[in-house]
Amino acid sequence: MIKNEIGQIILRVGLGLIFFAHGLSKFQGGINNTVGFFDSIVSMHHNKKPSGNNSEGFSFRC
Repeated sequence: MIKNEIGQIILRVGLGLIFFAHGLSKFQGGINNTVGFFDSIVSMHHNKKPSGNNSEGFSFRC
């Protein structure tokens, strides 16, 4: 039982450090870089031409 708990703690601390480092890089880079990234995703989505079935370009056949 103790080995499982130690393993869980190691995984949680490791994953927490990864999330912290990722969030810290976003915070230090400024919100403008993050907003610019999301704007680029949205602009790519709006530049697609609809295929006639729906705006995502998927075709569903029954």
